[in-house]
Amino acid sequence: MTVYYGANGAGWRVERLAAPLPQATTEPLFRISGGLVNIQLLVGEVTEAIPAGANSSYLAHETLSITATASIAGYSPGRLLTLDTSFSDVLKTGAPPGGAMSAIATPDGAGWLFAPGDINLHCDGSLAGQIRWLLFYHPLDPGAHVVAV
Repeated sequence: MTVYYGANGAGWRVERLAAPLPQATTEPLFRISGGLVNIQLLVGEVTEAIPAGANSSYLAHETLSITATASIAGYSPGRLLTLDTSFSDVLKTGAPPGGAMSAIATPDGAGWLFAPGDINLHCDGSLAGQIRWLLFYHPLDPGAHVVAV
């Protein structure tokens, strides 16, 4: 579902409903089409516990990693994941930081710029658990948009 939240500046909201983790593979979360977008916030919320075990994970835009690898094993429901303030830093696991930047960084607090392509989650392990993802963005080109995959 896509909803516009213009009053607070967050932009268009796209939700990817909770889904099982990828099992030792890469899975697309969102698809960017039609031009450049400025992503204001990308946050995941653990909705079903992820058991202890080996499960290193990262986010990527197409094949370019936009976070370093981090373990998400042992996370409880309610745990939040988001991007760090530096390109290819560790996937942050806590409350979303204000003014975070990654991919192609914009001035502090202005989000990340993304070209068309998929934003993917990669998990090395095969653990149970589910994550719901929210993405807020502004289109920068006419016809640019993001959909959950």
